[in-house]
Amino acid sequence: MKDSELVFGLMAAFEKSEYMTSDLRYLTEPFGVSESSLRTCLFRMLSKGVLVSERSGKQASYRFADRGKSISRNVALSFRPTDYSGWDGSFWGVVFSVPEVKGEYRHKIRKKLIKYRFACMQPGFWIRPVNENENIPEALRSITGLKYCRLIKFCDQEGMTKQEGQKYWKTQEVNEELKRGVGILEAQMKKLDGISSRQALVKKMRTGDEIVSILFKDPLLPKQFLPKDWAGDELRKKFAEFDRIATKMSKPYWERIFIKE
Repeated sequence: MKDSELVFGLMAAFEKSEYMTSDLRYLTEPFGVSESSLRTCLFRMLSKGVLVSERSGKQASYRFADRGKSISRNVALSFRPTDYSGWDGSFWGVVFSVPEVKGEYRHKIRKKLIKYRFACMQPGFWIRPVNENENIPEALRSITGLKYCRLIKFCDQEGMTKQEGQKYWKTQEVNEELKRGVGILEAQMKKLDGISSRQALVKKMRTGDEIVSILFKDPLLPKQFLPKDWAGDELRKKFAEFDRIATKMSKPYWERIFIKE
C-alpha cells in the first residue's frame, strides 16, 4: 500500500471533516510512515487536486477536494450491491478515436473507463449498463470534454446475451478473485483476537486495502450477466463484518484524533 493510498484510506475511514497534520502523523505512525514521507505524500495529493489545505498558525489542515470526494464515491460503490431493478436494457457507450501523436489522451480515456467499469466491446468503443445511481455523465466529464471522445446512450437491438456479458467483463476470472477475497477475510478475522488497538488499526487498513482492490474488480453488473455462484455479495458482507470489528477494536487508538486540545 502506497503512502498516498494509506492517507486517503485513513481520511475516508473515520469521516472527520478535516485532519490536522498532527492527526495524520499520529494515524500513520503505526505503519512506519516518517514525518518527511507524510509531508511529501500530502504535497503530491494537493498537487493532484485530491486534497485541499488550510493553515491555522503553525498547523495545516487537510480535507478532500472535489476530486478526492469523487474518488471516494466511486470506491464506495463497491461496498454495496448495485440495484438494477427495472433496468431497461440500455447501455452507456464511449466512442473515441485518438490520433497516434496524441497517445497520452488515449491512455487517459482508457484509464478513466476502466476506473468506472466500462468494458471494451470493439477498439474505440467501450460500454457499460446504465445505472442512474452512478451518474456516469458527470463522472466522465474530464474525458468527454475532449474532442476525441463522445458519450452515447443506446439499446442493443439484438439484446446482449449472458455469455457476451461474461466475456466482455471477464466475470469468471473476477469471480475467482472475489472468492479469494472471502478466504482472506476468513483468515484475517481469526487474527483479530487478542491484538492491541494499534495492531487492529494496521489490520483494518492493510486488509481493507487488499479487499478494496479485489472488490474494485467487481464490474457491478445486472444479475443476468453474472455466474450463478457469484461471490460479490458474500465478499461485501464479510468485509463489512470484518471492518466493523476491526474498527471497534482499533477505536481506543484512533479516537484520540477527535479529542479537541
